[in-house]
Amino acid sequence: MDRQLDRSAERERDSVVARIVELENRNSALKDANRELTVELHRLQRLVYLDPVTGLGNRRYFTRAMEAEIQRAARTGSPLTVVVGDIDEFKKCNDTFGHSVGDDVLRGVADSLSRLCRRGGDLAARLGGDEFALLFPGVDQATAREFAAKLSAQCALTVPSLKLKVTMSFGAAVLETGCTASVRQALDTADRALYQAKRAGRDRTEIVVVGAKESSAPRGQDHTAARTLHAEPA
Repeated sequence: MDRQLDRSAERERDSVVARIVELENRNSALKDANRELTVELHRLQRLVYLDPVTGLGNRRYFTRAMEAEIQRAARTGSPLTVVVGDIDEFKKCNDTFGHSVGDDVLRGVADSLSRLCRRGGDLAARLGGDEFALLFPGVDQATAREFAAKLSAQCALTVPSLKLKVTMSFGAAVLETGCTASVRQALDTADRALYQAKRAGRDRTEIVVVGAKESSAPRGQDHTAARTLHAEPA
């Protein structure tokens, strides 16, 4: 009788061990599959959200980040500064030196912009072509003016072998505390400031400050009451 019980217990142990081995193998296979899915997810995210030339976030990524920061600013009552900029006479650079050099210039600009994003919430992105954008949560008009005075100088590039000097123009939209501007309104305001910088001679930064009243204007309406600040190059 005891031998039968021992054999029965041994068979039960063997069954449990076999089940453990089976589950361990299935768990290992699931981990391998999960790693493969994670790798594929990251690959697809890079395709969707990253610019392949510069490695910066693209327009889609920047827009999503702006939406989140605008919502956060509304909750916390903090300001937000959005900057758009492009390379002065970039088409001439491409036509004269070729697109390979143009891509090198884009990467150089991207590197310069990335170095300006020192805080956790700061973001640099390439919107397309030679147009870039920056996002600075918590930056008010006073800080934006100090920053804007140096922005173009910090992003200027020189290619000695080609005797090429690259400059940039920027437009900044400072959304003050209580501002409820949408992503589109904020970018449109920054674009308007960039246009002012171009008209003023390029290689400079112009700032438009948008208060709570201006941001409540109907969609598509120009913020005529927004205040323009002039930042002279450093």
